[in-house]
Amino acid sequence: MWSLKEHNCIAKLAGHSSAVTNIVHLKDLNANYLASCSQDTSVRIWDISTKQEKTLLKSHTDIVFGLIYPGTFNPKYLVSSGNDMKIKLWEISLGHLVKDFTEHSDAVLKLLYLKGLSINEFFLSAGNDKKIKLWDLQKLGCAATFATKEPVVVMKHLKKLNPALFASGGLDKVVNVWNALTGECIKTLTGFSSAITNIVYPKQIDEEIIVVSDLKNIKVYNFHKGTLLKSIDNAHEEMITCMMYTKDKEIYVNGFAG
Repeated sequence: MWSLKEHNCIAKLAGHSSAVTNIVHLKDLNANYLASCSQDTSVRIWDISTKQEKTLLKSHTDIVFGLIYPGTFNPKYLVSSGNDMKIKLWEISLGHLVKDFTEHSDAVLKLLYLKGLSINEFFLSAGNDKKIKLWDLQKLGCAATFATKEPVVVMKHLKKLNPALFASGGLDKVVNVWNALTGECIKTLTGFSSAITNIVYPKQIDEEIIVVSDLKNIKVYNFHKGTLLKSIDNAHEEMITCMMYTKDKEIYVNGFAG
């Protein structure tokens, strides 16, 4: 853990025996907790105040990649997914497994919480089986399946535009925009030469969606018209791995490996 004020490491949360693949903040609980998942197949919940592990969640049989916290839902759940093709729903306060979702036929690497989609609470999962699935947290079942041509690498909820809309991108070199309630693909953004690695939607700018290709290029599209506004070729010398939009409405921050 790092202090942004002091610019130094204030604690090390030790427990995982292999690389940590994801971290989420459980910010709506009474206490201040983090959850993490790892290549060691475990999910762990940490008490930030004591810097100690609170709960060990063991049920996955392979690397865990996906981790989300649907904070507005009661009871408080944590959702994880991984290479074992399973999505697991955990009840946080009791630390036990509520349900296994086993409908994917390959590794499930991405999860996305669709906050405010409807009265019910939903989340998405994306698998290497070229399917995106919509899950109903109240009914504890699959509500819809979206077929893609290639595995999905990244998903983004476009809540400001419409709570029902989300974008996906992956190895098929396109960005698809879906309506989660109707199952319709309403828009496809093309023009990329490699897999999509990042999708950023600036909440303060209604018409833009920003997409990053892993071949060093950044493209800015007008969402409503589907037209390319700007292409930044060779934005980095190595693969672009992360991007974010800052509150000043102007700066895009990009990370790269190498």
